[in-house]
Amino acid sequence: MKFLTSMLVFLALALPAFAEPISVEACYEKFSRYSPKDIVALTEQAKAQILEDPKKALEHYNQLNKDSFPDPPHSPVVTIVRCDEMRGEAFFMDNMRAAFQEKNYLRKFQDVEGKHPFVELCAKLKGNIKGAWTLQTHYWIDCDGPLRMGVLFLKVPGTPYVVQSSLPSKTLSLADYEKSLAP
Repeated sequence: MKFLTSMLVFLALALPAFAEPISVEACYEKFSRYSPKDIVALTEQAKAQILEDPKKALEHYNQLNKDSFPDPPHSPVVTIVRCDEMRGEAFFMDNMRAAFQEKNYLRKFQDVEGKHPFVELCAKLKGNIKGAWTLQTHYWIDCDGPLRMGVLFLKVPGTPYVVQSSLPSKTLSLADYEKSLAP
């Protein structure tokens, strides 16, 4: 709980550095132009970049970049995590990257409902699947409150890396998100 409180305080302090907060409803409206299939396509692109040149790809996702959502509420389309060490690998915010990269960070992360979505997704990836979705409720940069969202983990074969992305939506079900992984 102490960790979650610290993260919420950080987000509250960090929000003004990006822009005036946007209402939750306006955030959902902006994200409604994306579909789960769009997010899968973008994570597949990140996976291809990692397979081609891991070092360059990790540098690319350690910053806001051309693959970020184009305007507030912005975020990188992907971050890179490692389920084998339960930690993040690439994260766009310089002031949070060190904490994100600490071993077992993914175990500590909780959404506002106290769930551990990253632990759940790492467990799902232990099976013979290429990716998995789960739902969480959490804060998003530039939004003035928590958003319900689907969180995607996509394996990068032959590497320890997993591509992570999220898509806020107040209407999509877990089944709606999961359909986007079907061939």
